[in-house]
Order: sequence, then structure tokens, then C-alpha cells
Amino acid sequence: DLVTWEALGPTIGPDVFPGLVPFAPEVVYDNGAFFMYTSPSGQGHTVLRSDSPTGPFVPVSPNVGHAIDGHVFADEDGRRYFYWAGDEGIWGCELVAPAEFGEPVLTGIH
Repeated sequence: DLVTWEALGPTIGPDVFPGLVPFAPEVVYDNGAFFMYTSPSGQGHTVLRSDSPTGPFVPVSPNVGHAIDGHVFADEDGRRYFYWAGDEGIWGCELVAPAEFGEPVLTGIH
């Protein structure tokens, strides 16, 4: 109801990103699983997976870079894209799979 909240525990274990803070996490549902895209302390993105939207989430990718503020866009044709902010502007790539990124392209947008 967005009024009554209940703490369910951490979605990411304290040993996953020791000493770092998961910036701007975004969770998407894909083919029976939940995937979190986050940038630990702004030092590139990692993809985590869980069977529940509340976690626990475990890493399924190494740090793939891609700066900060990642976002998954699902197109009408079923293809998914990942966008992120970089010093040069907004970058994007197709998601080949939830944790597999295609070739990065600078969009020309700031």
C-alpha cells in the first residue's frame, strides 16, 4: 500500500561489495528471475540475480565497467538495452542476455 513498510533484511549480503555502497540499483524481471544492475560506489556495474524481488541477490557477472546510473530498457519487440551515464554522455548497448552486454555505443546525448 506504499504506506505500511516492513523491513525484510538486506537484499545484498555485506560480503558482496565490502566497503562499497551499491549505487542506483535497478531490478528487472526476466524469464523467471530477478536481476539487479548496480554500480558499487560508482565504480562500474555488476549484475546480480535472485529468485525473489527482495533477494538475496548474488553476483552473476564481474564488474563490467559502464560508469554509473544504469537503466534497462525493454523494447516492444522484446529486445533489451542497457544505458548508463559516462563523462562523455549517455552510453548504451543491447543486452544479449541479462548479464551479457553487447558493444557499447555513445548516444550523443548528455
